[in-house]
Amino acid sequence: MPLMPKQTLLFYDEDPSMLESAQRILLSTGANCLFPKDMEELANMIGNAHLSLIILDFASHRELISSKIDLSEENVVILAKEKLKTIHTYMMQLPTFSNFIAKDADGQFLGRELLTTVKKLLSNDIFGVKKYLNWGASS
Repeated sequence: MPLMPKQTLLFYDEDPSMLESAQRILLSTGANCLFPKDMEELANMIGNAHLSLIILDFASHRELISSKIDLSEENVVILAKEKLKTIHTYMMQLPTFSNFIAKDADGQFLGRELLTTVKKLLSNDIFGVKKYLNWGASS
C-alpha cells in the first residue's frame, strides 16, 4: 500500500549521480514522481504541473529564482552541501522559507533523511525529531 497516494513530487539535482538513489527512495512513497532531465524541463514542469513537493539542489533553486520563477507558493526542499551560513543567508532573502537537507562534503545525502522529510511534508506531520531516529531510540 503506498504511503502517500495521489500526490506529485518533483526531484532535480544538477549532479546526475543523485538521480538513481533519489528515484529508488521517492518511488517507494507511492507518490507520482517527476524527474526532469535538465533545467528547461524543470522550469516547464514547475510551471505546468500541480506539485505537492519540489526537491531541488541548491544551485538549481538559485538558478530558478534568478530566472524569476516564483517558488513562493510551492512546498520546496533544498538539498545543499554549502555551509549553513551560506544557506541561511540565501534562505532569509526568500519570500517564504524553504526546507533543506544537508548533503555531506561529497555532495551525498542520506536516503533516510530524504524519505523522512518527504513523508513529513506530504503528510503535513512536520513536528518532532522522532521520525528521524532509528527504531527503538527514544527522543
